[in-house]
Amino acid sequence: MLLVTDEHKFWDLTSAAEHMFAYLRESIVELSGTSAWSFDRGNVSSNGDSAYAQFSCVGVSGLRTNKLVISAIKQPDGTWAVAHTVERAAS
Repeated sequence: MLLVTDEHKFWDLTSAAEHMFAYLRESIVELSGTSAWSFDRGNVSSNGDSAYAQFSCVGVSGLRTNKLVISAIKQPDGTWAVAHTVERAAS
Protein backbone atom coordinates (compact mmCIF):
# COMPACT_ATOMS: atom_id res chain seq x y z
CA MET A 1 0.00 0.00 0.00
CA LEU A 2 1.19 3.47 -0.88
CA LEU A 3 0.46 6.20 1.69
CA VAL A 4 -0.79 9.44 0.12
CA THR A 5 -1.26 12.68 2.06
CA ASP A 6 -2.10 14.91 -0.91
CA GLU A 7 -5.69 14.74 -2.19
CA HIS A 8 -4.70 15.59 -5.78
CA LYS A 9 -2.07 12.84 -5.83
CA PHE A 10 -4.65 10.41 -4.45
CA TRP A 11 -6.90 11.25 -7.43
CA ASP A 12 -3.95 10.70 -9.79
CA LEU A 13 -3.07 7.30 -8.33
CA THR A 14 -6.44 5.55 -8.36
CA SER A 15 -9.68 5.66 -10.30
CA ALA A 16 -11.33 4.62 -7.02
CA ALA A 17 -11.04 8.26 -5.88
CA GLU A 18 -13.86 9.29 -8.22
CA HIS A 19 -16.17 6.68 -6.71
CA MET A 20 -15.11 7.38 -3.14
CA PHE A 21 -15.65 11.14 -3.37
CA ALA A 22 -18.98 10.60 -5.18
CA TYR A 23 -19.99 8.30 -2.31
CA LEU A 24 -19.03 11.03 0.16
CA ARG A 25 -21.07 13.67 -1.73
CA GLU A 26 -24.10 11.37 -2.01
CA SER A 27 -23.95 10.44 1.69
CA ILE A 28 -23.06 13.89 3.02
CA VAL A 29 -26.23 14.44 5.07
CA GLU A 30 -25.94 11.08 6.82
CA LEU A 31 -22.18 11.40 7.30
CA SER A 32 -21.75 14.96 8.43
CA GLY A 33 -24.91 16.88 9.16
CA THR A 34 -23.57 20.42 8.98
CA SER A 35 -19.80 19.83 9.03
CA ALA A 36 -17.60 19.38 5.98
CA TRP A 37 -15.21 16.44 5.75
CA SER A 38 -11.64 17.16 4.71
CA PHE A 39 -9.19 14.66 3.22
CA ASP A 40 -6.45 13.62 5.66
CA ARG A 41 -4.71 10.74 3.92
CA GLY A 42 -5.25 7.70 1.79
CA ASN A 43 -3.69 4.40 0.87
CA VAL A 44 -3.66 2.83 -2.58
CA SER A 45 -2.71 -0.76 -3.37
CA SER A 46 0.19 -1.30 -5.74
CA ASN A 47 -2.15 -2.58 -8.47
CA GLY A 48 -4.74 0.17 -7.86
CA ASP A 49 -7.54 -2.33 -7.17
CA SER A 50 -8.15 -1.19 -3.59
CA ALA A 51 -7.90 2.06 -1.72
CA TYR A 52 -9.04 3.79 1.40
CA ALA A 53 -9.18 7.42 2.41
CA GLN A 54 -9.44 8.99 5.85
CA PHE A 55 -11.33 12.24 6.34
CA SER A 56 -12.00 14.38 9.40
CA CYS A 57 -14.33 17.14 10.51
CA VAL A 58 -14.89 19.04 13.73
CA GLY A 59 -17.55 17.46 15.90
CA VAL A 60 -20.69 19.17 17.15
CA SER A 61 -18.94 20.18 20.38
CA GLY A 62 -16.33 22.03 18.34
CA LEU A 63 -13.59 20.51 20.46
CA ARG A 64 -13.03 17.05 19.04
CA THR A 65 -12.69 15.59 15.58
CA ASN A 66 -14.94 13.06 13.87
CA LYS A 67 -13.14 10.54 11.64
CA LEU A 68 -14.44 8.90 8.48
CA VAL A 69 -12.80 6.12 6.47
CA ILE A 70 -14.10 5.28 3.00
CA SER A 71 -12.81 2.12 1.35
CA ALA A 72 -13.14 0.91 -2.22
CA ILE A 73 -12.38 -2.49 -3.72
CA LYS A 74 -12.53 -3.16 -7.46
CA GLN A 75 -14.88 -6.04 -8.25
CA PRO A 76 -14.31 -8.67 -10.97
CA ASP A 77 -16.90 -6.93 -13.20
CA GLY A 78 -14.94 -3.64 -12.97
CA THR A 79 -17.32 -1.85 -10.58
CA TRP A 80 -16.21 -0.52 -7.21
CA ALA A 81 -17.58 -1.74 -3.87
CA VAL A 82 -17.50 1.32 -1.61
CA ALA A 83 -18.18 1.37 2.14
CA HIS A 84 -17.47 3.59 5.12
CA THR A 85 -16.96 3.68 8.87
CA VAL A 86 -17.40 6.70 11.11
CA GLU A 87 -15.85 7.40 14.48
CA ARG A 88 -17.80 10.20 16.15
CA ALA A 89 -16.09 12.49 18.63
CA ALA A 90 -17.34 12.28 22.20
CA SER A 91 -19.50 15.25 23.10
